[in-house]
Parts: sequence; C-alpha cells; structure tokens
Amino acid sequence: MLLPNKHMNPDKNLLSISLFILKKLRQVRILELDEIKEKIKKEYGTVGEILFIESLGFLFLLGLIEYRVNGDNIEYVGE
Repeated sequence: MLLPNKHMNPDKNLLSISLFILKKLRQVRILELDEIKEKIKKEYGTVGEILFIESLGFLFLLGLIEYRVNGDNIEYVGE
C-alpha cells in the first residue's frame, strides 16, 4: 500500500493512518492498543481497520513507537 496508484484515496492510505497514530501518541505519549484502534476505525472506517497493524509496523520500523506487553500499550519513543 506504499505504492500509489490513480485509484488510491490520498487521505486513506498507510502513511496518513501512521501520521494519525503519531499525532495522537505525541499528545499523550502512551495509549492502549484498543483505544488507538477505535479512534482509527472512527476516523477512517474499514480502511483504517485493515491498515491498522501495517501502520503500527511501519512506525515501529522507523523507531518511533514501542509495544508494552504488560499494559497492552503503545508508547511514543521518538523525539
């Protein structure tokens, strides 16, 4: 989903959902996984639900987030 095509909605793709997650995490630093998923589902619908895990993986690979098992939380660790 990183490669654009003429049928892709620019507001509903992996990068925009990743940016949405990043904005929410920068505000509060730590959010529960289910809470983030519900916010994305409310904002983006089924497309957000489909790309949720991929967006988290993308942010994790960039070193911006970490998963905390003990609370099922996502923590923002970027600067």
